[in-house]
Amino acid sequence: MTDDRLRERLDRLERDNRRLKRVGVVIGVLLMAALGMGQTPGKRVITANEFVLIDGKGEHRMVLAVKEEQPAFALYDGHGQRRALLTLDEDGRPAFALADANGEARLSLGLSHGGEPRLSLLDATGHLQLGLGMVIGEPHFWMCDADREVRVRLLLSAGKPELTMYGAEGRAHVWIKADND
Repeated sequence: MTDDRLRERLDRLERDNRRLKRVGVVIGVLLMAALGMGQTPGKRVITANEFVLIDGKGEHRMVLAVKEEQPAFALYDGHGQRRALLTLDEDGRPAFALADANGEARLSLGLSHGGEPRLSLLDATGHLQLGLGMVIGEPHFWMCDADREVRVRLLLSAGKPELTMYGAEGRAHVWIKADND
């Protein structure tokens, strides 16, 4: 076989090969379209106990999980510390917490057992320092010392303002309550 004849056969084979590839692609697209047309629009559900989003370094940045039968959504910083958490407690009450760079909760927001809102500011060791919330439907504000003892309480009682200051032993030293007038 001569070189020219061999070159002609090779060119013809390459043309046929390209043509077959094009036909294959067209048939594949048509099959996919036909299969897609047969699908009915509906819900697409992904089921799992935990979803973890990681950054380019493989570090956890966001976790959506169910732990001990309770849902939780957590956000992590670039150092792997959990900085925010939204969850439900065992009684189904929602709670939200923000943490410092060491992962220690510094602010929490939630509902009491009676379903009333509470906002707590915590020190670096996680102890309550300042609280704001509703108690029996009326607003309350309290401040605590380093030993977690309430030292100042401001509230409305039956719609009347009341201020109490406590000594180190826990006894009220100052109590001011507005009269009806």
